[in-house]
Amino acid sequence: ICTPLKLHPTLSKEKIYKPPDVDQFWDTPLPPRKTPKSRRQKRKMRKIHQKNKKNS
Repeated sequence: ICTPLKLHPTLSKEKIYKPPDVDQFWDTPLPPRKTPKSRRQKRKMRKIHQKNKKNS
């Protein structure tokens, strides 16, 4: 189900050819390529926060 999203993380959804059965997955409220990155950044920020607390 999710493979087309993983294969084209950098392309916008307009550029990708959408087979009809994939259509429904493109209509998710959040753009799929943004979610993993933001999650990673949040985790990174949390780690930095903890480091700063220890230092101070």
